[in-house]
Amino acid sequence: MVKLASTLPKELEQNGLEQNTRHLIAAYTSQDTIPVIGLIHTKDCHDTEAFERVPRVELVAIEGAFNEVDAEQVRALLIRLHDDRVRHVKQPLDLPDQDDFGGAMLAIDQAEIVDADVVDDENEED
Repeated sequence: MVKLASTLPKELEQNGLEQNTRHLIAAYTSQDTIPVIGLIHTKDCHDTEAFERVPRVELVAIEGAFNEVDAEQVRALLIRLHDDRVRHVKQPLDLPDQDDFGGAMLAIDQAEIVDADVVDDENEED
């Protein structure tokens, strides 16, 4: 478990969200998500009753990707880092506000199909 401190950086130089409130308000109205990139710092750690160490991190710098080119690059980086971390053990990362499929689709001509039956459930007569 990791806990996140609930404050943003106070200095405007490190808080790229502060000067972009109009984008945040527009995202609230449209319910879009805004990709961000940031730096965190481990503020402290505490021990649980089960003797587990739990770090608490805080954002020390954050910037929003408010134009489409930057947003796409941040999303691509997020997907790549996620896939590297989980090693495709789980489903591909499903990002909100993405029209295209985040994972790699397997083309039918790339698969080795030994034997298959094609079944059309929608047009099958009972």
